[in-house]
Amino acid sequence: MRKRNRMIRIGLATVLILSALFASGCSKPDVIPPDVIPPEGADGNRTAETQASENLIFPLTGEQASDPEAVSRRPLSVKIENTPETRPQSGVGIADVVYESVTEGGITRFNCIFHSTVPDEVGPVRSARNSDLSVVPEYDALFFFSGANDYVYADIAATRLPIMSEDAVPDMYYRYPGKSAPHNLWLKIGSAYDRAYDLGYGTAASDAVRLNFGASEHAAATPASSFSIPWGGVFNVEWTWDDGQSVWLRSQQNNPFTDAITGEQVGAANVVILWADYITAEDIPGKGQTFNVNLKGSGTAAVFRGGQRIDGKWTSDGTSPPRFVDASGAEILLNPGQTWFEVPQTSLDIQVAIPIPSSGGTEGEGNA
Repeated sequence: MRKRNRMIRIGLATVLILSALFASGCSKPDVIPPDVIPPEGADGNRTAETQASENLIFPLTGEQASDPEAVSRRPLSVKIENTPETRPQSGVGIADVVYESVTEGGITRFNCIFHSTVPDEVGPVRSARNSDLSVVPEYDALFFFSGANDYVYADIAATRLPIMSEDAVPDMYYRYPGKSAPHNLWLKIGSAYDRAYDLGYGTAASDAVRLNFGASEHAAATPASSFSIPWGGVFNVEWTWDDGQSVWLRSQQNNPFTDAITGEQVGAANVVILWADYITAEDIPGKGQTFNVNLKGSGTAAVFRGGQRIDGKWTSDGTSPPRFVDASGAEILLNPGQTWFEVPQTSLDIQVAIPIPSSGGTEGEGNA
């Protein structure tokens, strides 16, 4: 989906070629080849340094990387709001991985994992929830949020997560002008690694923190042109396959769901439904019924990639991101690019539209 890393490599290589030509008195070539052959060693083979560079892959997108430091840095987990008055949010479309789950009262909220690309700022940042106790440790991430109820905050502290909340590093947060509280808290995430170092937190990633990418063919795969998640009211979501961009495009309230930084509709190479148990937790005054959502263990999953749906099971031991297998036990791999994890309760059905090959329309909808 994202080709920025490849384009950066090509651009830099092109500059080097032109510089060499001008230095030698040659004129600029009429045509610049789309790909530049890597440097060769004395034996005509690619050097070890070049081969190492070609093998640099971002662990959460499966995409080519050029900077070893960027690959080895720790992911950043940010809790971002999703009420209508906050849309479009800043950074949701840039995150490598996004989790969406219900907080309370049918309201959904995001946990956005930034790694391959870290923007200067993201927002609006809101309070942590119980589901983050599963997500953040799986990515060994630095955790950014704004407060939490007493029960959740105690649990977060007990896990010894690297807390970089508004209370812990207030200089990283500010109130966005022209927006009303509490929907106006922005995070200067571009300084995350420097501030983490100041706090004594490690900034190197764990080798276990990676998603599995690659070609994935499954006999039980079925075509899907779109699917919807009935969270309820203004939080209902629809994902539609765009074959031209090879991406699932997100809509909410029947409108394109965009990112304020890019100005573009949010898309994902993979959308994975992780059905999980929502266990009734504390009733918070003024907030309503909260839930404990445990994403450690296993459950039913549906992986949407490449215009297809593959049903199976998700598993996680709590120390690394989830893995997926189909009914036969074969691993379901992801397409390189951004991944969204939708986390509904086990009783919630999704609606899937199946395309008709002859007309390009839809054959109908079915419950999951």
